[in-house]
Amino acid sequence: MQYQISISLGCSVLENFDLGRPLGKGKFGNVYLARNRQSKFILALKVFFKKQLEKAGVEHQLRREVEIQSHLRHPNILHLYGYFHDASRVYLIKDGRQKVCLPSLTLQIPIKPIKN
Repeated sequence: MQYQISISLGCSVLENFDLGRPLGKGKFGNVYLARNRQSKFILALKVFFKKQLEKAGVEHQLRREVEIQSHLRHPNILHLYGYFHDASRVYLIKDGRQKVCLPSLTLQIPIKPIKN
């Protein structure tokens, strides 16, 4: 059974969130566990640094990621609730529930040698 989660984030700014522990680190930014102060909803805040995006020339990829993920609705894909930005960073507000990572799943499958 699939459940729809509806949260009201209102006008999103960083002050609306309590940041928790880091969940991951990448080339262009970091991901943090966060909680919306008003609704107490647990989520992941993906933070990109604008300078690094501009330096690598991948701003269009971030725009495309936002466009695609804002329309996706699948139980195995983290939902994008919204985004906002300030002078130096772009923030993606994503589902905070843990999903299965495909690369880690494939590592758990035993590999059997092929017999000729």
